Amino acid sequence: MDRGQLVCLFGREHHKQYAGVYGKWRAWAKRQGWATEFLDKSLPAEENENKLLSFLGYLLGASPATLKQAVFAIKDGHKRSGQGDPTEKMFRLWMLLGGPGQKEKFDAIMIEAAVLMAWFFMLRAKEYCESNGIDYGMILRGTDLKFLDGPDHGDQLGVTRQFRKTKTDQEAYGTCKTMYESDISGICVVTALLEYRSIAPQRFDKGSESEALQPLFRWSGGQMLKRTQVQDLLQRAARGIGLPPERFRSHSLRIG
Repeated sequence: MDRGQLVCLFGREHHKQYAGVYGKWRAWAKRQGWATEFLDKSLPAEENENKLLSFLGYLLGASPATLKQAVFAIKDGHKRSGQGDPTEKMFRLWMLLGGPGQKEKFDAIMIEAAVLMAWFFMLRAKEYCESNGIDYGMILRGTDLKFLDGPDHGDQLGVTRQFRKTKTDQEAYGTCKTMYESDISGICVVTALLEYRSIAPQRFDKGSESEALQPLFRWSGGQMLKRTQVQDLLQRAARGIGLPPERFRSHSLRIG
């Protein structure tokens, strides 16, 4: 699931309406005499961008939220069919739409970092989100992370997570685990955490306005990420690619 979809899931747009909007796009492409509704990425980005902008013009009178939803629906349809993101380098398009709202962008970046953190570090739900209450001895905080991005670490970026206490460490001796940057776009936990830190440095860094001792994964409004919200996201993603959603729960991230 890409960032645009996360924005829609936790913003104003509704993922369930994608099918209707994409149907309009498919009909529009047919009326234009195109061989397929998929944009050809071998063509200049400006040419494909003009096609998308023409379609948005066809939707003239629709609200800004509806226009954004139309673009995300087209992105979703392309990615589901293995065509990649058709909106890459479409700067005029995103200038027109104004981009996703700041709160939606923040929440999308946060949830992406949380899911990748849980997956790569094999976290139990209680170790990164609210699960039947908050265990402040186990919950991940910004101060529990150390980024390996200085000159002493060479070119390879990484992040070390300190486990202050785990289910099997009742005496709280603590342990650490380090993950390094991968070259696989979209599923690098280090990149996701660095991006999260760039928009919420107060949640990671110590200082007079620091929130580094508070639970790390909180929504833009300050509320804790909940286990049920993570599970809902995973089940929506599973349903979107044709997998049985009931088989996916928050613990699925830990067991892989």
